[in-house]
Amino acid sequence: MLECYLEEDPDQLAPEDRALVASWRLKVTGDFFVVRHLKKFSVFLDERPPGHLYGVVGLQSAVRGMLRQPLPIHVTALLLPFLGKIVTDGLLRSSPVHFGRTSATASTRPIGASNLAKASARAWMPRSLTESAG
Repeated sequence: MLECYLEEDPDQLAPEDRALVASWRLKVTGDFFVVRHLKKFSVFLDERPPGHLYGVVGLQSAVRGMLRQPLPIHVTALLLPFLGKIVTDGLLRSSPVHFGRTSATASTRPIGASNLAKASARAWMPRSLTESAG
């Protein structure tokens, strides 16, 4: 649908607007762990190997305000590049994550708590979606 829109250009977009819309080809959808909230963004860890980190902001409000559960939180989300940031549209489906021998199932515990801490400590700058492989 995006390709058709760009090809037909029914709204006769300005070049910069057209480039913005074209950048949405680089969207990332899937399951993530929200592992940390920082001042400027929240850190999303892609659950697919190798576990890319994304610094994500909401379109109108901070991700922190959208998710009231304690971290980490498992979410299904759509991430889009938008004006030099990575945004989510706010339609986040979440589920709790528990770490420990008896509190989690294999499907909700794909990474260990120590790996989670190491991963979140590395996410000081947003990862560009332009570098994403999928």
